[in-house]
Amino acid sequence: MTEKEKILIVTGDLRERQILDQYLKEAHYRTKGVGSGESALELIGQENLAAVILDNSMPDLEGIEILCKALAIDSDLAVIMTTEINERLEGCRALEQGAYGYIIKPFHRNEVLVNVRHALLRKKMTMEKKRYISDLEGLAILRTHKIGEGSRLLHQKIRKKTGWEQSPSRNIPQPEFLSKKFKKHRLDLEQTFEEISGLILQATENKDFSVRFSNTGLPSCYELMNCNQKDCP
Repeated sequence: MTEKEKILIVTGDLRERQILDQYLKEAHYRTKGVGSGESALELIGQENLAAVILDNSMPDLEGIEILCKALAIDSDLAVIMTTEINERLEGCRALEQGAYGYIIKPFHRNEVLVNVRHALLRKKMTMEKKRYISDLEGLAILRTHKIGEGSRLLHQKIRKKTGWEQSPSRNIPQPEFLSKKFKKHRLDLEQTFEEISGLILQATENKDFSVRFSNTGLPSCYELMNCNQKDCP
């Protein structure tokens, strides 16, 4: 069977390291164990680790301090704390600081493995979400560019068809030879581009890419400009 992700075991108790190492290796995880917080932080900065099982009571540094420093090195690291039965509040505090879970001693094989599987699955989903948002942000930037380019080309066609250069202000009277229908369509399209830009800004700022927009001005655009660009943004 193929070996799974590499997990770092951090505890000052040799017997606890041996127990956790046995449980994880039986489940085909790769493991490495250290007995100090400083050694753990050094390894986190050097090796590709999927998760860390970290004892809350270390001989050199507090568990919460190690947790915070570890996440500063690798924000995607899945950290699982281990605590004594009378340290439940410390376990909850660790969750608030970014731990993926905590295990109360004495260790039980199934509980350890369930926590590890849950932490790794949550880590995978979190990283996939980050990639998805990054891809959507890139798409939003590309679409914004296309919309701006579409607006520029539209105004070029308007000027070419009418021989009229766009006034610097909407308040300046437009030439009489522009039909009322044409002038209304131009204003409708300008409002359309403003609304689309606002939706894109909202989506990127709020990380909400569920917004939808129907450009009702385009059918008139095709009709007035004799335009065959049906994929116009």
